[in-house]
Amino acid sequence: MKPDLTICGVSELESLLVGRDPPPGTITHIVSLWDPPVQDASRWEIDEHLNLFGRVLPSAPVLALFFDDIANPVEGLTEPGIDHMRQVLSFAREALKDHGDDTHLLVHCRMGISRSTACALAILAHANPEIPARDLVFHILSIRPWVAPNLSLTQFADEILERDDPLLPAVRSLRNGTMSR
Repeated sequence: MKPDLTICGVSELESLLVGRDPPPGTITHIVSLWDPPVQDASRWEIDEHLNLFGRVLPSAPVLALFFDDIANPVEGLTEPGIDHMRQVLSFAREALKDHGDDTHLLVHCRMGISRSTACALAILAHANPEIPARDLVFHILSIRPWVAPNLSLTQFADEILERDDPLLPAVRSLRNGTMSR
């Protein structure tokens, strides 16, 4: 199933990019999802990782987005929005146009469980509209065995992609433990 995807959390980035599998050279694009920087320490961490991308993968374009991992409004936090998902899908569309079958996206968020998996699922759904949502979710599970795709981002992907087989029911089934092969 195309494109190739690597999904991870922030703590895995350095070991992944410095000599581990897959070789960094195979990654063509990076979707970097962060909590909004609220203090100098978080800004420093973000800058450090964006600089790492530039050193290790200098030719890989990076889409950096900033929003919290929430599915419902919480005062003081930044909700994911439909424009975030539009940006992810547009970025993926350009990656596929530029690299075709050789496209390999690295998608990361804080833990590699919710925002990144929702975005990776949306990218797969966009690139493989004929594949059932359930099979796409199982493919994400084959890449990253612990996932809980963000429900808001998944709903936004459904609104944008207008699939006959929407992603949200499959994600809800996964999250509530009723999904089976």
